[in-house]
Amino acid sequence: MRYLPLLALLRRVAKRYGGAGRRYVDFRLQPALLRRLRAALARLPARLPRVGRGDRVGETYLLRYRGRTYWARQGAVPPVLRPTVATLASIADGAGRAGRVTEIRQAPS
Repeated sequence: MRYLPLLALLRRVAKRYGGAGRRYVDFRLQPALLRRLRAALARLPARLPRVGRGDRVGETYLLRYRGRTYWARQGAVPPVLRPTVATLASIADGAGRAGRVTEIRQAPS
């Protein structure tokens, strides 16, 4: 499951890489990508329409925004959620990073 903490996006993306520990990447987003993300978030409805169950083995997308939780499975992402998922996935994969990028490795506690 890919988890993207939206409230921390301007500062940090946390991703699990398997095994023990965690890696964080601190960076600033380029203004154009931040505008695209904000526009996609502004189009989110109060409730997502049902579009099926999706793949049991695929990714699960979980997004918390303005007090609401949105989730979908791969293969059943509602069209209204797709731009947000695509933008967040591109950020997690390294798109839109500006300035200094710092990687922090945290040992298991």
